[in-house]
Amino acid sequence: MSGVEWQVHRLLHRYIAAVDAHDADAVAACFDDGGVLVVRGVERSGGEIVAFYREKLTVPTLHFVTGISVIERPDGVVAAGCGLFALEMADTGWSGVAGRYDDLIRIAEGDATFARRELTIDQRVRLTPDP
Repeated sequence: MSGVEWQVHRLLHRYIAAVDAHDADAVAACFDDGGVLVVRGVERSGGEIVAFYREKLTVPTLHFVTGISVIERPDGVVAAGCGLFALEMADTGWSGVAGRYDDLIRIAEGDATFARRELTIDQRVRLTPDP
C-alpha cells in the first residue's frame, strides 16, 4: 500500500470512528477549510457540517466501509470511493442502510482531509431485523 493509500484509509477510518462516537467536531475536522459534504443532493460546508452531524448523530451507530479505491490525480487531489454499510440502533430496534462515498481528498504534510465527500444511499437496500 502506498503512502497516499495509507493516508486515505486513515482518513476514512478516522471519519467513521468520529461518526460512531457521535463527535460532530471530530467529523468536521476530517474536512479541509473549504470542504463540502453532499448528502441527498444538499451541499454543506463549514459550520453546516457540524450542525448536520449534531442533528443526525442521536442514536448509536456502527459504520463499515468496503472496496476502497484510490486514484491519484495530476492536480494533487486524490479521488477515492468506497462502499458503505451503516447500522443504527433506536428505541424501536435496529435498521441500516447501504450506499457509497465518493470523495475528493487533499493530502498536505502527511494529513488527509476531505475537499468533497458525497454520500449516496442505495434506496433499494434497507437492513432491518425483519425476515
